Amino acid sequence: MSDATKTASQILFQNSLAEVVRKIRNSKKNEQDTIKQILGEIKSEISSPALSVKVTAVVKATYFAMLGYSADYGAFNIIEVMADSHFPNKRAGYVAASLTFTEHTDVLLLATALLKRDMMSANQYEVGLALYCMSSVCTPDLAKDLVSDVVNLLNHQRAYVRKKAVLSLYKIFLQFPEALRPTYPRLKEKLEDNGDRVDNDPAVRGAVVNVFCELARRNPANFLNLAVPFFSMLSSVHNNWTLIKIIKVFGYFAPLEPRLGKKLVEPITNLITTTGAKSVQYECIFAVANGMSKVSSLTKLAADKMKFFVEDPDQNLKYLGLDAMSRIMLENPKLLSDQRDTILTCLDDSDITIRRKALELLKGMVSKKNMVSTINSMFDRCVRTPPEEEWSNLVILTIIETAQTDDYMFVQDFEWYTGVLLDLCLINLSTFKHGGVIERELVTVLTRVNAVRQFGVEALSQMLSNSNVLNCDTTRSTQWEVLKAAAFVCGEYPYWLPNKRLTCQLLLSDRVALLPAEVQVLCVGAAGKIFSYAVKPCQRHLNLTLGEEESDLPVDAVTVDDLKMALLPPDDGLLRKGLNLFCHSVFPDVQERAQFVHHHVVKAPELGPVFYETEFAAIAAGAQEAVVPPEGLDLNTPFCDNIPALVSDSEDSDDDEEEERQVAANRSEAVRRQDKQRRADVSAFYIKDDGNDRSEDLPPVVRLDSLSSPQQLRNARSAGKKVHQMSRDLSKPAAYVTTKRTKSPEEDEATRRFRSIDVTKALSAEERLPEATPYGKKRTADAEEEAKRLASSAQFDSVSLHEDKHLRIELQVVETKAKKEGLRMTFTISITNLSATSSLYDVVLNADEGQNVSVINPEESNSQVAERVRNTVTSHRDMDLVFATLPETLSEPIRFTLTCTKEKKQLSLALQFPLLLKYFATPVPATSSEEFNSKILDSLKTAVCMSAHVPLSSKQKPLLLLPRIKSLLRLCSVDTFRDTVSLYGAIASRTKHHNEQHHIAVVIRDEKVDGVSGITVLVKSHHACLAEAVIQEIAALVA
Repeated sequence: MSDATKTASQILFQNSLAEVVRKIRNSKKNEQDTIKQILGEIKSEISSPALSVKVTAVVKATYFAMLGYSADYGAFNIIEVMADSHFPNKRAGYVAASLTFTEHTDVLLLATALLKRDMMSANQYEVGLALYCMSSVCTPDLAKDLVSDVVNLLNHQRAYVRKKAVLSLYKIFLQFPEALRPTYPRLKEKLEDNGDRVDNDPAVRGAVVNVFCELARRNPANFLNLAVPFFSMLSSVHNNWTLIKIIKVFGYFAPLEPRLGKKLVEPITNLITTTGAKSVQYECIFAVANGMSKVSSLTKLAADKMKFFVEDPDQNLKYLGLDAMSRIMLENPKLLSDQRDTILTCLDDSDITIRRKALELLKGMVSKKNMVSTINSMFDRCVRTPPEEEWSNLVILTIIETAQTDDYMFVQDFEWYTGVLLDLCLINLSTFKHGGVIERELVTVLTRVNAVRQFGVEALSQMLSNSNVLNCDTTRSTQWEVLKAAAFVCGEYPYWLPNKRLTCQLLLSDRVALLPAEVQVLCVGAAGKIFSYAVKPCQRHLNLTLGEEESDLPVDAVTVDDLKMALLPPDDGLLRKGLNLFCHSVFPDVQERAQFVHHHVVKAPELGPVFYETEFAAIAAGAQEAVVPPEGLDLNTPFCDNIPALVSDSEDSDDDEEEERQVAANRSEAVRRQDKQRRADVSAFYIKDDGNDRSEDLPPVVRLDSLSSPQQLRNARSAGKKVHQMSRDLSKPAAYVTTKRTKSPEEDEATRRFRSIDVTKALSAEERLPEATPYGKKRTADAEEEAKRLASSAQFDSVSLHEDKHLRIELQVVETKAKKEGLRMTFTISITNLSATSSLYDVVLNADEGQNVSVINPEESNSQVAERVRNTVTSHRDMDLVFATLPETLSEPIRFTLTCTKEKKQLSLALQFPLLLKYFATPVPATSSEEFNSKILDSLKTAVCMSAHVPLSSKQKPLLLLPRIKSLLRLCSVDTFRDTVSLYGAIASRTKHHNEQHHIAVVIRDEKVDGVSGITVLVKSHHACLAEAVIQEIAALVA
């Protein structure tokens, strides 16, 4: 089919966007295949020479881009549609660019001139399209090139254009913050009523206020001088949205200027009491909560209005009221004490977001007087009907965080609090998320509050037989982690156990053996501690203090022999019991702990009290991180270097292991049968419909209690009637420093950049916007700017030469200069010693022989890099690599050998550093076509000429590759004619004007060779290695 026929068929039979949408809706079964077919048609139509076909294809490509399909294939064609003079086509192109282009779109460079042209259009709507597109895809380069054009539009005769120009400037400031200072006076003067350039259009003034509001949010101190014009606008502006922005700005300013709050009392009060707009009322309340909390009259009025918001039936207003309360609570929590009942009612709301915010508020309002009632109120609403497990888990966590406020400063009755924790862990949830939190909390309380240990030990010892905890699904719930706390306290404080024999049986029951290994380890260890206490109590068991001595120890006539029988009951055939069951555990840590306990129970009972003499002390928060590792501690060397050999030796015992696994399987099957029979016998005591086949095997003397509801359990306990003393003496290292954690707001990159821009200082003579260049006219300073750009791009990336777990070596080229002895390449070598204990000594870097290069330390005239590199330290050293002549090829890397001494052993590392053309190239001044042809090419008549054809894919455009080629090889453009570009470069020279031996001439032509599209690269240079490097690096860039 000829091109003309193809174009005609596209014009006649092309589907419109409406037809495409209808076609997709009608193909429900094979929708993806239909979309794939349509996308193929769009890719063919978008490059059609018929403009109508191309525009329709761009519209369809935009539609599919909104559905998530890439439109990168049509980027260049979208630029073509944007350049069309017909306004409907231009609008379609601009909309497509705004929705599909990103900062990484290659053809964005081609849009700069087009945007400049349309910004000068006589049609205000074309100017609006250009401003909208620029704002949507603004990049640092685009902002720098167009900022002057946009600023000039601030004086446009049409308010429509001025408004869009003002709003577009904010996007420019984000990408090019340096434009803010020279532009700020032009924006401010539009709000000054007495100024000559005041803008009286409400839309434009609203746009200026909006821009200043966003800027002040990021750096309010920078714009305090706007308080005067904004204050006058409070009473004159009638647009609610503009008024909201002004109030927001005053909320940012008030914390920085205390006098401003008193000035705002009257206008803010009038707005709150007279306006009917809830949005304006809320912003006034929010501003008071954020920055005017020290003004009592405003805060009282704001608090009363917040209550009306919270009591409003509209869920959105209710949430906004709670959010404002949370702001004012940070500065003045007492102001909300009267609102506590109102907030409590929000815990019964159907909307979980409102309940979350109410929980957050209650946690912040807690005090010593209302701690008990607050936690009880939270607990009462923990379980909802129908169940909401996410909410229940949140309440559990919030109750604990509330009690932890200021290191339990508001908790007086820790027996009550321990009871609350026990009730929380008995809530029946299929996904219990905070079992580990409750476990740590129980251990903390019972470790630091001696007076409640008796109550805690007695209650937690009963937890070992609770079917709700023992039968929880360990893959979905963490409720089982509470058993870790039970095992810990039973072993640490065995003197409070009313029945030590029963507790040992529970700790070593078959049900515990089915729990995760970390529970089994603690249970086995606890049983060993209880046995050791029966043999001989430790001194800490006898000297009770801090209220613990006021209670009488329980009477338990158990003997050592009784405990030994509980720990080591006789086995039942293949079914092992007690400690023997854990001695054959599949978990190595459980087996190790069980063997240890078995040894001191059977062979050395007197050893137990020695091991458990010292009590575990509570540790301060952050104490572990403050511990300094001792000198000489090696944390990098593995304990075992010959693991493969050990694994190989273990393969010989595979037959024995298989036989042992079979025995274990038979034993497990016997346990399951026994458990099933026992479950049938006592089924009345188990939770029904658990969905879990696991059951428990407990001693016959244990009666399983039916699960009471959390409400019943909590009501059975006293509520905060006792006062207990908590130990504040926490274990901490000598280097420990108490740090108060403060939650600082996160800053984005734009905010950090605005911190350095101060608009209050006067402009200097050098501070001005880039020159606005009319479309089609070339700036006279372009050549100088390009030379400066090339000079500033001399910062090269670091190259990694070596990296392992002990050592990292990086090299970064600084510059290359031509000296009398040859080319001298200065580089920085960075050596990072990753070892935690060992230092490196006498570090030396040498170039291998036969390369015609040498390495020199310019300060000491040798090749030493460092005398010593300490552990976990990075050493930097500037070195010189001297080339007597250029290498024959740059494709071969430079080979180094680095030697050093570590732990009295000599180490040697072979390193390779790849060479690139840009390391030798130097920035060159702008060159005219006449000079290039008459001087440079004449000097290269006898030079080596190399050429190659580099294929390009259909998506690659030669014009778009050119900037990357120039940056990569540090080349300067000379001339561009249709499909041919000439470039010029040079390597470092001793003279200011490069001689003929240092020139590089490059010509790139877009053409087809043997039917393959691509670019032909021709290079001339007196050094073959340079010409070869140019071609190789261009080919690598294209690939």
